[in-house]
Amino acid sequence: MQTGVLRVLRATAASWWRHKELRRTGQSAQARQLERDTVLRDLGYLRQAATLPNAHVICGKGGTFIHLGWTTVSTFAPIERLPLAALAVARGMPFIDIRPVTDAIDITTVFTGTEAYYLPPVDKVFMPSISRFENPRNFYGVWAHELAHATKARHRLNRDYGLSRFGNTAYAREEIVAELTSVFLGQTLGFTAHTLEMNAAYLHNWLRVLRSDKGAIFRHAADAQRAYDYLISRSEVGRAGENAEAA
Repeated sequence: MQTGVLRVLRATAASWWRHKELRRTGQSAQARQLERDTVLRDLGYLRQAATLPNAHVICGKGGTFIHLGWTTVSTFAPIERLPLAALAVARGMPFIDIRPVTDAIDITTVFTGTEAYYLPPVDKVFMPSISRFENPRNFYGVWAHELAHATKARHRLNRDYGLSRFGNTAYAREEIVAELTSVFLGQTLGFTAHTLEMNAAYLHNWLRVLRSDKGAIFRHAADAQRAYDYLISRSEVGRAGENAEAA
């Protein structure tokens, strides 16, 4: 392992409040042991990251996550403040950065509860914590689905398939659009390849409701493209505004 990597891991370990507290109280031996244990643990994570085929780093509004299949290392901070994640990416680990859309989009998301949904009366998306998902990529796939629902609002794309009740054709059409939009966003941001099986099963379920409408998937793919274009364009507008304020 390169000296530079060890230097970064040691500096990270030494920055922990526990390490600082041990040194402040004169417990130097315990501080050195904690540093060694932390570095060895992080070296183990990096070795696992290099060998596991589905290992990845993902960064978004929920924080930064190093997903190793059997465990996830995470922080609420961006990747720039998680040196271990930055090292893993620098050594070739796939990196999915969802922030270009989720951090600048003009749709409010509230992280609470156990269910994901868009609530039209208050024009907000509600999402469970990312910790409730087995894989962070699934969290972002579901979030993209709900953001797509929010684009149907009258002041956005004004998408309306008629009176919607669970299981009817209007409901099915909207679900197909939202799921296809999630697929399109995932292709741009990097998580679709790992959620396609889930996407396909979900789409098949709702297409059965519209089985008499052979052209439904093509028409709703166009609607999904418009939703995708809206989300991407609004995130670009949001980022431009943030950059202007910073300047």
